[in-house]
Amino acid sequence: MNYLLLLVFSLFIHSSSATINFDYFMLAETWPPSFCQTKTCISAIPSKFSIHGLWPQNNSLPHPTQCKTTKKLVETMLKPLKPRIANVWPSLTGNNFGLWNHEWTVHGTCSTMAAFDYFKLTLDLYAKSNIKDLLQKKNITPGKGPINRKDIEDAIKVATGGLAPQLSCDQNSGNLLEVRLCFDTSTNPKYKNCSTNTNCPLNNVYLPL
Repeated sequence: MNYLLLLVFSLFIHSSSATINFDYFMLAETWPPSFCQTKTCISAIPSKFSIHGLWPQNNSLPHPTQCKTTKKLVETMLKPLKPRIANVWPSLTGNNFGLWNHEWTVHGTCSTMAAFDYFKLTLDLYAKSNIKDLLQKKNITPGKGPINRKDIEDAIKVATGGLAPQLSCDQNSGNLLEVRLCFDTSTNPKYKNCSTNTNCPLNNVYLPL
């Protein structure tokens, strides 16, 4: 009996140690014209924000990465989602599956989700808001600048219920590289405040064509 209890306890400890805990999701969306000024893009440059990835995050460092490297991604897993993924989650450097596999290996394996569910959730969260449209409604359009960082944040808050996004900019040009939106970990994730840490200047942000 004591041996059986010890075995059950050992299995419980092993199972618990394998559980990945994180505090929230961060959806990173890239502005392709900015990205393609820093990298060599070999495909057509989209004129809308595209998905970079959905990242499980902790409130404090370190953030979880590469949690279950044995959970390999196979392209056929994504077949039902393929048209949606290719449209909004392209690799600007030319290897779509390479990008998706990287995001799954580094971040998706920390989500505690199956691959199909992780990618579907990413697509669904992306579809909740159109960042380019939100900016245009506030007269923030590509090619126009310089832009005040707070104006960008306030335009996006219209969709998030006043909750703050996180912005990332190229340090040399001031170009807006990414907008990051944060969500809680509920079964139907809701917007939450992102960390206000940003490398974007206050007054000289650009959204290139």
